[in-house]
Amino acid sequence: MDEQKNGLKKVLGFWDLMGIGVGQIIGSGIMVLTGICISITGAGTPFAFLLAAVLVICPNLVLAVLGSAVPATGGMYTYVRDYIGKKAGFFYLALLVAGQLVLAMFAITFAEYACSIIPGLNETVVAFAILTLCFVMNIVGVDMAAKLQNVLVVVLVVAMALFVAFGLPKVNWDVFTQPDAIMPNGIVGFLTGASLLTFATGGAEFLSELGGEMKNPGRDLPRAMISSTGLVAIIYAFIGVVAVGVLPIDQVAGQSLVLVAEPSSPSPCTTSSSSAAACSPWPPP
Repeated sequence: MDEQKNGLKKVLGFWDLMGIGVGQIIGSGIMVLTGICISITGAGTPFAFLLAAVLVICPNLVLAVLGSAVPATGGMYTYVRDYIGKKAGFFYLALLVAGQLVLAMFAITFAEYACSIIPGLNETVVAFAILTLCFVMNIVGVDMAAKLQNVLVVVLVVAMALFVAFGLPKVNWDVFTQPDAIMPNGIVGFLTGASLLTFATGGAEFLSELGGEMKNPGRDLPRAMISSTGLVAIIYAFIGVVAVGVLPIDQVAGQSLVLVAEPSSPSPCTTSSSSAAACSPWPPP
């Protein structure tokens, strides 16, 4: 029988944590913030994603060490309550609950993309359904939620891999050789864009909330937090390459990835070299 503490089973291994970590990181941030970052950093967006991961991992190392040394279910709330006081824990929890209202944005973004793929769907109904499904799966238990998370992560990674695979052959690599295109607003603009993208690359810190349900938190927690953040950042960097390289930057700045996905996807334009040239968004040399 699995070892239990406070009624919780220690069932989560490294790959479970990787699945949860990647799932926590990948969200609406990549869909919403990429276009905004392009308007700030231009062709430097892929590099901004990598820098954002470094900015996220540094403070996460503190949580990883704390979670490894004192594994506790409840994460930061438990630490604040036990080491600072119950009143401070109450205020921390109140702020945390208020901050979770942003989950509605994730459901709405999911519904918007779903409706763009399947016209005729009701966005409100789709958003309500997906949010309810996620709530129910978490009520059922962390083991079941982790398994569902792993399945969804595989779907997400495959979708992003296809976006990158279809988009890379159509990238105009010359845009990355132009210093003015990589940092159109200088180093300050580049750092601003990287700071903004920390909202897209963050999320692995929530693994510290599952310390009481991990088989080996001392070994698996820091590895999963760092590995999941680094893996997603690399995927995001490739997405950034496609986002700024397929269409002219002034067309994609401030826009969603749907704009890039259409010309990146397979189409009759790719059946021959002559037709591909005719359909290319870039002017001929």
